[in-house]
Amino acid sequence: MSVRKRNNRWHVDTYDSNGKRVRKAVRIKGVDPDNITKQLALNYEKVLKGKLAEGIELPSNRREISFEKLVSEYLDWCDDNHKRADRDHTACKQLLSFFKGYKASNINLWLVESYKKRRKEAGKKARTINIELATLRHMYNKAIEWQLLNNNPIKGIKLLKEEVKAIRVLEDWEFQNLYSSANDSFKNILLFAYFTGCRKSEIQYLKWENVNFDAGNVIITKAKNYEEREVDLNSILLNLLKKLKKSSTSDFVFTFRDKPYTSRSGWKTSWNTALKKSGIKHCTFHDLRHTFVSNLMVNERVDFETVMSLSGHKSLSMLKRYTHTHTKAKKEAVKKLEKYMNIDKYSHKLVTNDLLDKNQENDVVNLPS
Repeated sequence: MSVRKRNNRWHVDTYDSNGKRVRKAVRIKGVDPDNITKQLALNYEKVLKGKLAEGIELPSNRREISFEKLVSEYLDWCDDNHKRADRDHTACKQLLSFFKGYKASNINLWLVESYKKRRKEAGKKARTINIELATLRHMYNKAIEWQLLNNNPIKGIKLLKEEVKAIRVLEDWEFQNLYSSANDSFKNILLFAYFTGCRKSEIQYLKWENVNFDAGNVIITKAKNYEEREVDLNSILLNLLKKLKKSSTSDFVFTFRDKPYTSRSGWKTSWNTALKKSGIKHCTFHDLRHTFVSNLMVNERVDFETVMSLSGHKSLSMLKRYTHTHTKAKKEAVKKLEKYMNIDKYSHKLVTNDLLDKNQENDVVNLPS
């Protein structure tokens, strides 16, 4: 039966001419909802089906949801489904400061452009603004999925153009300075990151139960893409972990004063202290991951598939960025071309080695002045 009574109210559950499901509470003008009988509900259903057959758009019974309520529902979902829900909370805090007081359905692209302008005037980088806009876009997509909104008023939202920055790769001496400047506990973390390329969260939550000394690897369970992967350990790391295991009283591999390094403030303090003492500029912990991948691909010429299995990258396009990172390798590559030419530095005449070797001819190409 398409007419049912729930919570003392009659409801109609039917379909329109396009097969789309339509569910509405029975409302009859001039009749108290408590006095609506089953027969009145059936009559309402007949009228409703007639309108649907004619293609008449019906007003929604759904109450307008405020932007604050939408943010609250979205953050509850993020807390259960996102590993870094703190980023969602940070972005939503800025969105609320601008859109608070609006109905969610009343926010449009013009208001979004006004938000962009205000954030740019506040001196925020395009990357920061785009993270907030992406959060807003995802929030509205979820609202449609959850049927909190009938349509998406910000469909077609455009992000700002971002400056593409070169990937930061540490030189050998830079890592040595950083390692020497860290406290003893954080030195272990730096060494592990340098030789495995693991992400911060993967290192923070690594437990002894995921370390296999016999196989010489660790199982990463806190991966960004939610997929476990095996990371092989070299002899330096194996000896380090065996030493740590003997004195460890924690379930976690890396600790500071017998407490896991899961504290955000503790990690930040250790990193910033080491960075300041080392004298290295413009460096983040994630740059150690960049260094790991770049060393394998640029210096050691390891194939893409092997690097992807070690680093956990899922896209080949992500790895291709690293082929442009190593300045020294690029300079050496260009320098190799010199062997094909001889240049007379006095006459500014260019002679190819091929001509000199074959015929020693005097044909030359004049370089432009």
